[in-house]
Amino acid sequence: MIDHSVAELETSSESQGRVWRLALVCCAIVVGVQMGFAPLADPDLPSHLSVGESILARRSVPLVEPFAWTRIGAPYYAYSWLPQIVMFGLLRSGGPLALHLLAGVLGAAVVLASAAAARAFGLRPSGSALFGVLAATVALETTPFLRPQMFMHAIVPLAWLCVALSRSERIESWVTCVALVLLNALGASVHISFPVLAAPLVLFVAESPVRLKSVLLASASTLLGWMLSPYGTKWPSVFALNFARNALTSYPPPAGELTPGFIISPWFGVALAALPLVAVVRMRDDRQRLFYGTLWLAGLVAFSRMFKALGPWWWCATPMILVSIARLSRASTAWVRRVFAALLVLATAALAIPNVRIGAATMRYEGGVVRRELPSLKGYATEPAARWLERNMQRGANGRLLTSFIYGSYLKWRVPSLSQSIDGRTIFPDSAALPDAVAERTVIHLGPWRSADVAVVPLTYPVALTLDADASWCRVGVASPAPWDPSAPRAALWVRRAWWATVRMASDSSRCGPVSERR
Repeated sequence: MIDHSVAELETSSESQGRVWRLALVCCAIVVGVQMGFAPLADPDLPSHLSVGESILARRSVPLVEPFAWTRIGAPYYAYSWLPQIVMFGLLRSGGPLALHLLAGVLGAAVVLASAAAARAFGLRPSGSALFGVLAATVALETTPFLRPQMFMHAIVPLAWLCVALSRSERIESWVTCVALVLLNALGASVHISFPVLAAPLVLFVAESPVRLKSVLLASASTLLGWMLSPYGTKWPSVFALNFARNALTSYPPPAGELTPGFIISPWFGVALAALPLVAVVRMRDDRQRLFYGTLWLAGLVAFSRMFKALGPWWWCATPMILVSIARLSRASTAWVRRVFAALLVLATAALAIPNVRIGAATMRYEGGVVRRELPSLKGYATEPAARWLERNMQRGANGRLLTSFIYGSYLKWRVPSLSQSIDGRTIFPDSAALPDAVAERTVIHLGPWRSADVAVVPLTYPVALTLDADASWCRVGVASPAPWDPSAPRAALWVRRAWWATVRMASDSSRCGPVSERR
């Protein structure tokens, strides 16, 4: 009887594992489809492509500003250089379809890597599948389009997996060291949030007794990985430049991702803020409560400062989340188990439907390295100006472009021969950033318009009236209103007459022709 019961139990467990493994694979495929169909509409994607193109052309990562005429000689660090190269290389070789495939692979990788980490922590297949889907949900909440952060959402769970396996002695220590070096080197080449890859080391110090040798080896491997980056000796300067106070970081910032997280996504904030009420009380070890709680609190503080820290918060809270999921009740019967697995897949699929519809509708607006169009909201506003310049300006003609924070990234990619004043990503001097700083709106800032040759800014931009009143400038035209938001500011194009006389094509008989309508 005992042997028979054990056999039935093992059969039931194996059947349960098969059901949830199938659900996990289906969820990974669905998330891959969801991410793969996401339009190439991220406002930073044009900037990433421009940087990748520049790095490949120069065969080195930049140390000084390569684009903006307002920052000539100023420090510039492309901390996401690896995905930038990958994205531009794929676009050049395979067109927009290659970028969609990359996004799909990354989406599926987030689900599978997170589920694998959960299994290493001892979760059942059901809990692992649930954690994989939750990780993808957070990733898509913070990174709904293709951008370097999505790489980190796949890399960080692998670091947790590696340390969890090492702690349980399921892999050799030297394998752990090699894996941590590679993962941290990869993370340090992907995004400035790479220090979060040190979070899994808490597993070595949260257990009792502490294995000092493991802690030292893992820490040394982590640091070595960071130093293998081309910016390995420059990290203090990189962080000082990107996190120093700037006009654009003052509250309220023009970029939503810099807004405090509880304002942008209160539901995620409340859920993760309440996490200790569920997880900590279920931990028997006081040491685990201390270290897991400290890690969670660090992520909470980061998220409270800016929404883009939701990803790091999730990564820091990983142990608590897994403890909470591990305490969920088991399915009572095989039938109930299959129903819950099916519901998880269906819920994930439901989230993918909007992306499939939107992606299919916007793919016709996606160009490659020759037709450099992208279907971003910023692109819609500035594309008429870019087309007019492309058609009427001599090929390769140089000039200084005055633009706004929201337009600079697209125009950098779309009209590469023009040097923009600001691009929406880099830390710029206040003279260029103040017109976009919401906190400084009590004083009118026009920006460095006197030194510019061409301007593409919203009609509501402070300098618009000045350009209209100055006889040395000519307004070419104004873009059509966006169909989804007729009240949104419309972009206009101005050219300095003296500059235009030297760069316009001989076939252009007009001094300031009208801007062509958008598509």
